[in-house]
Amino acid sequence: MMKQTAAAFAILLAGCTTLPDTDVAAEGSFVAIGEAVRNGDAVLTPLRVGEDSRCPSGVQCVWQGRITLLVEVERSGEDRQAWVTLGQGTLVGEHPMGDNYAFTLEEVRPTKTAEADIAPAEYLFRFGT
Repeated sequence: MMKQTAAAFAILLAGCTTLPDTDVAAEGSFVAIGEAVRNGDAVLTPLRVGEDSRCPSGVQCVWQGRITLLVEVERSGEDRQAWVTLGQGTLVGEHPMGDNYAFTLEEVRPTKTAEADIAPAEYLFRFGT
């Protein structure tokens, strides 16, 4: 009976083992739309570009423009979506107890040009905390 109990316990423990998530890029990595990346204690997944009005390289603009991105934020067992703007901090959650998460879309590639539009599959994004 003791051996059976120990074996059952070992099987239960094996089911609780956490394996590394190989589908999540390392923090600081560039990711494409639909690819997940670790950022602090969260996992971020870019979903789609909302606006890309950045000033093209080689063009003199009155306004530098902006790029917005819809991002899925997975943290503490919760999934949320947030619109982010390049270079601006984003706060996810407004918990009174301070369990909020802030991150920044730090860099977007490729640089916009006047010659051609950027296809969604060509974009790469890098986040920071």
